[in-house]
Amino acid sequence: MQLEITVTEDGYRLVGELDMATCDGLTELLRAASAGHKPLVLDFSGVSFMDSSGLRALLEGAGLPNESGPVVILNPSAQVRRVLDISIPDGIPGLEVRADQ
Repeated sequence: MQLEITVTEDGYRLVGELDMATCDGLTELLRAASAGHKPLVLDFSGVSFMDSSGLRALLEGAGLPNESGPVVILNPSAQVRRVLDISIPDGIPGLEVRADQ
């Protein structure tokens, strides 16, 4: 399955699977956004699967210099939330996970 990344009012919406075959698109987006002027908001509600390659892309993106704020993962699916909870239970600087308010 592919990963579709579309622009939204607040940032970007991802739909599909985030794995070794599809993580390059997210990596490129994170690198480009690190030069931006506002926090990067990624709506993950449509991501049905994420493996360690997707996690690596997020961790690398969170570590990029970005004076405008963290990478925000909005509404992660249950599967993505589980990967994040197991891998980084206490979170990391530069990466925020939020549920829709």
